[in-house]
Amino acid sequence: MSENRHRLFVVDETSLPSLSGMMLRIIQALKEIGGSAHIQELDEKVIELEGVTEIEQSYPMSGEDPRNRFNYYLAWSRTYLKRGSAIENSARAVWTLTPIGAAIDELDQTQEI
Repeated sequence: MSENRHRLFVVDETSLPSLSGMMLRIIQALKEIGGSAHIQELDEKVIELEGVTEIEQSYPMSGEDPRNRFNYYLAWSRTYLKRGSAIENSARAVWTLTPIGAAIDELDQTQEI
């Protein structure tokens, strides 16, 4: 995890992680990457910035869903950011900050999206 950063979300087996925390980490990751990233690069940067453990990354969704909880909720967080015009799909599986997203730097700003 990067120095001077505290955890904004935790993924466990049953509860909902802080989606606003995930959204802020996505914004921060895109800023650090340069404003645009392929989904895999973006997810890896979020993992690095947040200090997401391998255990957190391995929790499965319930039932028949083959996805893991981390990626599932990270995808929803990107969707909410897109709906709030903070990020956009500039190409297939590529996410780019918009001017609205570039202006976000605090957790309470993600809750307005």
